[in-house]
Amino acid sequence: MHTTVTKILSCFFLLILIGLIAVYFFMPSQHTVSIIAKINCNTNAVSRVINNQWHEVLTKSKRASRGMWDGYTYTVSQKLYNAANINIEQENTVYTSNLVLLPLKNDSTALQWSAQIQEGNNPFNKLVAYYKANALKNNMVEVMQQLRHFLENTACVYHYNITRTTLTDTTIISTKILSNAYPSTVQVYALVQNLKRYIAQQGAHATNYPMLNVRKTDSGFVTMVGIPTNKKLPAKGAFYPKRFIPYKNKILTVQVIGGTSSVLDAYRQIELYMQDHSLDAPVIPFELMITDRSKEADTTKWVTRIFYPIV
Repeated sequence: MHTTVTKILSCFFLLILIGLIAVYFFMPSQHTVSIIAKINCNTNAVSRVINNQWHEVLTKSKRASRGMWDGYTYTVSQKLYNAANINIEQENTVYTSNLVLLPLKNDSTALQWSAQIQEGNNPFNKLVAYYKANALKNNMVEVMQQLRHFLENTACVYHYNITRTTLTDTTIISTKILSNAYPSTVQVYALVQNLKRYIAQQGAHATNYPMLNVRKTDSGFVTMVGIPTNKKLPAKGAFYPKRFIPYKNKILTVQVIGGTSSVLDAYRQIELYMQDHSLDAPVIPFELMITDRSKEADTTKWVTRIFYPIV
């Protein structure tokens, strides 16, 4: 009986020894963790988000707590052209990872993310490195999924839900003024009232809310107001007609809640979207003043819809 137990223990320790020898000679001391993902987002936008909104990406998920993702902290340590170095910290260990962006099309990007774990040549340390690498890869895959979710959501990348639409109001009567300062609500709605009186005089009626465009020039601010009508009206004095051609899905549009600063910020985000996607504006954009600003003093309740023509 004693001999049998001794043989079993001997075999057991021999197997362990063989295993350790195999680990020592055949298992690398350095493990490379690498994942690749395709994301439906423009490369410029991907780079900007990773380098400037990384914390926002992670905190958008309920999985993140105090900047950590299941015990791992991800920090962009160096911003590069179409790439970034990201430090991954777990407890007292910091891994350096590289995230490289590879443009595929105008609206898609391949991301290659890699990190290395090295624990020395000791067989036990090699096993530890193997399990650490496996755990880190699983965590990086989840973070990559969160990054994809963020980048493929236009409202996250540009802070507004930018969509494409087709104009339905094509016949406009308009008027404009030049002022030294940005136009006040009183000035804008004085133009609106003038247009409404002219429309009534011509036996026509408005088919949508008033339109507004404010453009800064060397001479001052040019404020143009237009109202869509059910028929074309003749030019007279300060009033002149405009005609929009309804090209299908050639208008970027976004709805904004807030005052002038919010509207101007939305314009900047749309123009950033256009820059990312190599789009140009053939004509000036305008905003549909859904809320009657002359009657609502609280700018946080203003509803405005921006329309930005593109080619």
